[in-house]
Amino acid sequence: MYKFCLTIITSLLIYITCLVEGGEIDQMTLEEKIGQLFITYFNGDYANEHAERLIKETKIGGIIYYNLTNGLKDPSKILKMSNDLQELAKRYIGIPLFISTDQEGGLVTRLLEGFTEFPGNAALSRTNQPELAYKSCYYMGKELRVVGVNFNLAPVVDVNNNPLNPIIGIRAFSNNKYDVAAFGKKSIKGFKDGGVISCLKHFPGHGDVSVDSHKALPIVYKNYNEIEDLELYPFIQLIKEAPAIMTAHILFPQLDSKNCATLSSFILEKILREKLNFNGVLLTDSLTMQGVLKEH
Repeated sequence: MYKFCLTIITSLLIYITCLVEGGEIDQMTLEEKIGQLFITYFNGDYANEHAERLIKETKIGGIIYYNLTNGLKDPSKILKMSNDLQELAKRYIGIPLFISTDQEGGLVTRLLEGFTEFPGNAALSRTNQPELAYKSCYYMGKELRVVGVNFNLAPVVDVNNNPLNPIIGIRAFSNNKYDVAAFGKKSIKGFKDGGVISCLKHFPGHGDVSVDSHKALPIVYKNYNEIEDLELYPFIQLIKEAPAIMTAHILFPQLDSKNCATLSSFILEKILREKLNFNGVLLTDSLTMQGVLKEH
């Protein structure tokens, strides 16, 4: 598999793209269908040969934009890049791409120059006005859609209950599960009305860690009842409204002693799919992170 593949998603992605394009997936080979399960990056600020090769040869399902790989300094160039990528997808695949990025607001904002600087989740939560989360995400979604981004990897709905957490912190709305659920609900609605697909992250919860999953594998020693009461609460409250959920590269030994959540059939199938009845798109966090690579 290509080393630059970032993200794998479930077969429901194929189902959604099939609905969009009216069945072209039926004519795809197995290899082409597998390509549709991946969202990946390419290097360049226009639809160059690298991008064309990914789309033509691999039949990828989507592209993710990063500052380091795509520049993202000029809205007009981003729009042209998005349109040209979609033209390549139309030519070689017949199914539109998911074009995604991490536009959370605040600390994690990929599109900066020429875009509105929106507040992060913690700042929004401190207003005690969930409606402001709706407005922020609505206009954020509008700006993303204008430049061809249709899938935003936000909002973060982790309950940040560990003050030593090195990676979530102010990216979370709060250490209060009720506030996280309330602001998360308005965020989903805002992105939807703004024209982009949203993605709750990071299931089953990234708030109670003291290790950055980009660098190593965090371990959370909690049983199901404990995480159901806290970490899972926002996901449970929002699951019927969430079009997509991203997994966490975290080991929960009392749930699965061998596999981190991203690779755990028990956590993703038995809990998320069967117990919580989530039927949307299931998306991994980046597969280049050490939390998933180092131990697996």
